[in-house]
Amino acid sequence: MFPDFVPVEFEGVSIISAVVFVFLFTGLGIYYRWDIREHFRINQNINQQKDILNEKLEDTNEKVDILFSKVNETNRNLSTMNTNIAAISEAVTWIKKYMERPNK
Repeated sequence: MFPDFVPVEFEGVSIISAVVFVFLFTGLGIYYRWDIREHFRINQNINQQKDILNEKLEDTNEKVDILFSKVNETNRNLSTMNTNIAAISEAVTWIKKYMERPNK
């Protein structure tokens, strides 16, 4: 039944060793296939999470760019308002001085 180079006897410990080895190799084969499948599943899950993270980062970068452009626009508007307020203040000061001088 077994080739001559396999030391198996059908008495005592040898047949038990053969049964143990069969179960051991079968179990190792099942474990190996399960391990490969789990590694593949975990890698797929990591890749999906990485893609989701990249999409969120791109979306966040776009939102930050929009926010910076809005802040820059607000700063320009505030600068223009400050310039206009300074011009109005100067005009009011000039009008006060003009009105305070005696008419000749």
